[in-house]
Amino acid sequence: MQVEYNPVVARPANNTLARNIHPCGRPVGWTFLVLGFLVSCATGLIAQDPQSANYNSETSSSWETDSEWLHAGDIDLYNTTLKHLREQNRTDWSITLSQSFMDIDYEPFELSVLPISRFSNLSTRAKSIAGGGELVTGFVVEGTGKLPLLLRAVAPTLAGAPFNLAGTISDPTLRLSFNQDFLESYDNWGETSDPVNLSVAAQRIGAFPLNSGSLDTAALREYAPGVYTARLEEKQGESGIALLELYDATEGQSSAQLTNISSRAVVGSGDDVLVPGVVIAGDALLRVLIRAVGPTLTTYGVTNVLADPQFSVLRDGETVGSNNDWKLFPRRDELVAASNGAGAFALEEDSKDAAAILTLEPGVYTVLVSGVGDTTGQALVELYKLKN
Repeated sequence: MQVEYNPVVARPANNTLARNIHPCGRPVGWTFLVLGFLVSCATGLIAQDPQSANYNSETSSSWETDSEWLHAGDIDLYNTTLKHLREQNRTDWSITLSQSFMDIDYEPFELSVLPISRFSNLSTRAKSIAGGGELVTGFVVEGTGKLPLLLRAVAPTLAGAPFNLAGTISDPTLRLSFNQDFLESYDNWGETSDPVNLSVAAQRIGAFPLNSGSLDTAALREYAPGVYTARLEEKQGESGIALLELYDATEGQSSAQLTNISSRAVVGSGDDVLVPGVVIAGDALLRVLIRAVGPTLTTYGVTNVLADPQFSVLRDGETVGSNNDWKLFPRRDELVAASNGAGAFALEEDSKDAAAILTLEPGVYTVLVSGVGDTTGQALVELYKLKN
């Protein structure tokens, strides 16, 4: 659950007096009561301490500090108390303020517990073409702390039962960059330091098992906030079909999350169109910016681009959204503002790139990207988590 704090109402009725009482901007000796757990702001001690465990917040900071009387020195105290509420998954809580030395009336704290949703998986199967048309996945991690992610480049397992897919590459590897600088590379999953842990994690998050001894690649790591690019490469320089997967491997709650996921590949015709699969986890609607970019990629040095991309978003076989030309989106101003707010690069004014804003329920989605008139070329499909 995500806790949002409203600093407008969480302040004493007499702000001037409160600031003069204590150099930190709060009255001396006041306490607050949360579900019966008395917390002393003077000592930072919790009088009634329920069972504790590891704590991960859904937000970068559980408590804001831009009101007139809350200061950074108090955050640890507040978060220590909220930790116990989160561990118990309590949503029926309130806060009562009191202070012991002076008559100062406080307006009540107003906190709300909001359901949230997040991107939990991006899986893209496509033909990876050596020499400039390799399958690439990008992702952005935001928040505090690190986010555990499972990255997989799968091809040999796809060639065998039960998939029996023809034309797969033989030996995929992954090359990972962080903020455009090379970070590390990944290779055969069975030769990693802990293949058992990889298998357990894959089973827990719903990924199909990799064949024992296969040359598929997988890595389970924790990633700090930033921009990442995972490029699939084949050791022998082969071109062929591969599956590039990204899974949020969080257990419980995390203060970091995926806010942008993307895939770039060559879009063919017929069965060779680009078809990323996306999973939204959680219990709330998620507002998403979706873009299929071709022409604007030439600005960034990409060649052989898809001249006129189009996309449809499907859930359970039903189309829930589509676009062929971003300029024809009915709420174009909202689209531009959302792109700017999400940090997406601007689309060329006269381009045939496609984009739309959709509000999606938690579930499994397929994004079908193709070229108008069965045209082919490289395209980038992007999904951005937008603020409601």
